[in-house]
Amino acid sequence: MASSFLGRHKGRSSKLIKEYDEKLLAQIAMAMKNWNKVKDNSDRVINAAIDDELYYQRQLARAKYLYLYHEARLRGTKSDQLMPGTEKKFLE
Repeated sequence: MASSFLGRHKGRSSKLIKEYDEKLLAQIAMAMKNWNKVKDNSDRVINAAIDDELYYQRQLARAKYLYLYHEARLRGTKSDQLMPGTEKKFLE
């Protein structure tokens, strides 16, 4: 009886892990899109006063993405969507 209980529990936990991994991947994708959008906007702006604000937005977006990415790595989440392209180009 205990083994069936443990089996069900294991199934539930793996289902929850998969569900939260999918949510985490969705958040990472959204953070990556936001970071790229902010990078594109800051690359187009020349005004120095606006540059400071965009710089901080860019750094915040980068930090959020890297935090979520790190969490995914700690959880052992695997996906080819975590960091598309080359790291050097992406992490500029």
